[in-house]
Amino acid sequence: MSSGKAHGINRAYQVTCRDVLTHRQPELTSWCDDGIDIPFRLPDTTWTFDVALTAPNGSVVVAECRRTIGPVKQEDIAGFALKVESLRRALARPVSAFFFTKSAHQLGAVRVGRFYGVEVAILAEDAHPPGFNMIFLAYDPARDKALRHFIMHCTPGEFKVTGTDACLTYTKRDGTSESR
Repeated sequence: MSSGKAHGINRAYQVTCRDVLTHRQPELTSWCDDGIDIPFRLPDTTWTFDVALTAPNGSVVVAECRRTIGPVKQEDIAGFALKVESLRRALARPVSAFFFTKSAHQLGAVRVGRFYGVEVAILAEDAHPPGFNMIFLAYDPARDKALRHFIMHCTPGEFKVTGTDACLTYTKRDGTSESR
């Protein structure tokens, strides 16, 4: 988690993560500039967040965007959580945090994310709104397992599922939903 600016495909992944967040919540706007590699001067040090957005109510959304090959470790989530906690205290306002990666997470990483309120998600590098898939990972303490919540954003048009029974829930922009 360096304080430098990302370049090339690393920056492109940060842009993808930002675009997915703003597609899912159109009211979000960039904290400043384009919302990528935003430094915050905090009491302990200056921390740079890969993505920083703000909502109309003043809350903040930050994200860490990793293109690692191996699974994300609990130390990675814990380090990001420290930055987020420092930001929460300094701003004295709600801060939502996302840790995006293109690969898997260790179980301990999902546990740490749950404890510190960091949403852990898998997002492919080639995911671009309006059509993309995401997997949110949640920790189930009763089973000591990571649960996968798959979310698919489809481009307008026809969508057909074959090979198994499925229930599709479509959420409209007005917040209502319809299941089939």
